Amino acid sequence: MAKLKGFRLPAVVATHMSWQDILILACQGYFSFISTAELAKNPIVGACAKAWGVVFVDRFSKTSREEVAQTLQMRVATPGPLPLIVFPEGVTHNGLQVLPFKEGIFRTGGAIQPICLRYPHKYWNPVYTESGFIGQFLRTLTQIHNRAALTYLPPHLPTSEEVADPSLYANRIRAKMADALHVPLGEVTVGDRRLFQKVWFGRMTAREALEEHATLAKEGGHSAHPTPRVRESGTHS
Repeated sequence: MAKLKGFRLPAVVATHMSWQDILILACQGYFSFISTAELAKNPIVGACAKAWGVVFVDRFSKTSREEVAQTLQMRVATPGPLPLIVFPEGVTHNGLQVLPFKEGIFRTGGAIQPICLRYPHKYWNPVYTESGFIGQFLRTLTQIHNRAALTYLPPHLPTSEEVADPSLYANRIRAKMADALHVPLGEVTVGDRRLFQKVWFGRMTAREALEEHATLAKEGGHSAHPTPRVRESGTHS
């Protein structure tokens, strides 16, 4: 478990590209995540997740998000036996950028251990793509081996300035992780990702998506520029 001058870090933040991230981090001894509420309904995986102290969030419920914020504060203030793993990007992607961070875990003002994940490959990129889970899983099995690399950055104890400004704290950690991965900072949001999914699966035309993107961008729910092709390029690098 990561430590900072004898202080046990209650929180770890990691980049997020695939469901495989959870398995890889679990092999490193990190079991407690923030996950969608749907996972709790699974009779097997859900039961294990509850035993591991996973924090469940309903992404479509404002009340749920507030409850998770309170849980994060409590977990940082009184850490349990397992550190909490947070994917601050809030969405999977192809790893070609580091996406904007949600500020939840950074609002706690606690020390953080950043971990950068990447999946070096020559042919098939094993991260989650728009081929869907089954297609991605089967194509990953066609490779003789799949590689994953983890980079542990130095634990970060926030300055008083960062404690007072969670956005500053999040952006500084994000910049460090992008630098370690040698990738740029991206601006694709969770909202952008959902729009792209609607177009990809035929539930919306590209024109409709652009119009909705423009409307929501004015409300602050999306990036200023539509960049869904970041995701579309996920099967290759």
